[in-house]
Amino acid sequence: MKQLRITLIAILGFGIFLWQALHAYVIGLSTVEVTTPTITVPLNTRNELKENNGKAFELNKDLTDSVERSTSLNREASERIDRAQEYQRQAITRIDESAKRIDEAARILERNAELIEQVEQRHQTQSANGKTTTPPTKHVGAD
Repeated sequence: MKQLRITLIAILGFGIFLWQALHAYVIGLSTVEVTTPTITVPLNTRNELKENNGKAFELNKDLTDSVERSTSLNREASERIDRAQEYQRQAITRIDESAKRIDEAARILERNAELIEQVEQRHQTQSANGKTTTPPTKHVGAD
């Protein structure tokens, strides 16, 4: 019942303010002076209001702290994501460079295989023509 009375008083006070503000807006005033009737509030209700106001203040402070912490954590997460993306770009670059080196090594191995095949074919051709050849004592590339 007390809460209903307080709510009705607050609505009445806000309604009076709103009515005067609307009137001032319609006639073009930039400031409004509002006078509300004095309300007598019992002492226990006043104490309840102070207690509720204190609780609301603490909740608001906790909420503000949580928002600030969340903002800080979001900023840190964003920095970590940026670092991870940079590491990923670097890894992709290294992988691409390694793939190029592997491709180049494969081309060199293919070319070496072709050269070895050509040398062996010449050797067989010379042997078939009756020329005496001495077999190599070392293979190309052997230590």
